[in-house]
Amino acid sequence: MNSWLLTCFILFLVMITKAQTPSLFLLSKDTTYQSCQYMPFVEADGFYDNNAVDHVFINKLYRGGYISEGLVDEQLNRMNTRNRAGMHGSLSIGAMNFGDSLFGQNKIGMFIRLQTVYDASFEYSKDIFHLIFRGNLSTADQGQSSGTVHGIYQSYQKFGVGFFDKKTLSSISLSLVAGDSYYKSNISTAWSTNSINDEIAYRIGGDFIRTDTSKKGFGVGNGIGVATDIRLNLPLTNKRGVFSFSLSDFGMVRWNKQSEKFLLNTDGVWRGFDVGNFFRDSLTWVAKNALKDSLQYIRTTAASWKMMASSAQCRLNMQMTKKGFLEGIVCVRINQAFRPLLSVGWTQMIHQHLSLTARILHGGFSGVKAGCEVQWMPGGKLFVSLGSNHLAGFVSRSSTGQGVYLMLTKMFFTPKDHV
Repeated sequence: MNSWLLTCFILFLVMITKAQTPSLFLLSKDTTYQSCQYMPFVEADGFYDNNAVDHVFINKLYRGGYISEGLVDEQLNRMNTRNRAGMHGSLSIGAMNFGDSLFGQNKIGMFIRLQTVYDASFEYSKDIFHLIFRGNLSTADQGQSSGTVHGIYQSYQKFGVGFFDKKTLSSISLSLVAGDSYYKSNISTAWSTNSINDEIAYRIGGDFIRTDTSKKGFGVGNGIGVATDIRLNLPLTNKRGVFSFSLSDFGMVRWNKQSEKFLLNTDGVWRGFDVGNFFRDSLTWVAKNALKDSLQYIRTTAASWKMMASSAQCRLNMQMTKKGFLEGIVCVRINQAFRPLLSVGWTQMIHQHLSLTARILHGGFSGVKAGCEVQWMPGGKLFVSLGSNHLAGFVSRSSTGQGVYLMLTKMFFTPKDHV
């Protein structure tokens, strides 16, 4: 299979960003961490999710293998007319300074954070998937088919400086953003194959944007921007829980003047082949280039401002029993493919340094899914959080998503503050 097809389509198949303050810090009765001097941390999260294509199909695309008609049918049977997919990955390192006061306020601390982010989301039609994996001959003489592809991929790094409340861990930061790459497609297509299978009439329209292709990879600096991140934690009356709000990656990047935009508006007829052969590597190099050359487009270059992968999330932890908390989460993103993500969960405090959370989620890029999380603060000196909102991805090959998130923190105390 063509490497370019594999790269492009796998993105179709591939968020809650772990943007909230860990609940154990907010719900535990042990607040010793507030008297530490420094708290360095590492955070990582990643997932892919979609509403139709399962692990078996994805693995065959990546690792190779025979994709049977039956396997294609399974994917098509799960698909809607419009389908959604997304992926996200990020890694952060930083440190919080509890020891010093700022602006004469002992309750305010300062922190820094370095982060790299990779984010993609797509909407694609069932007909597009059918065309790629079944070809146009399977729909010969069945009238016109149509399909659309809307997608965004972006990667960038952030260097942020901010302030936080040492008691509630509410915070605000401002980040300088260095952009690596940005791709956006908004393509509509229509096609029909005649009854004797020897030609396909097509129409393609829309636009495609990509950043400077002469510089690729980590830290290439194709764009520069600014972003803000906010975390607000408000204790409920009588300390029976916490309401949290977060706004992440809210900002824009100016991509440099080598960025390209292609306007497509073309129609024509391709003769003598099955479109499916184009994707199955059955056409000659000459034939493929002839097909590509038949596409008509207008290319322009210019700098442009684009929104980052912004998200907003509200979380409510309400105490229901002596050690049990009901959790509710709503997450939204500035994203055409992402639907509001709703979550209901239960957090059980095993003891003041250990909690377990189970969740049921609905929305985002797919339907109902299950998640769980463990948070542990051994000795009050370390903090570890490990969880997933796509548990089925680890136990079922027919799952359509997978993901995990992790946070590690170390508290450093002066001898007089902690023994």
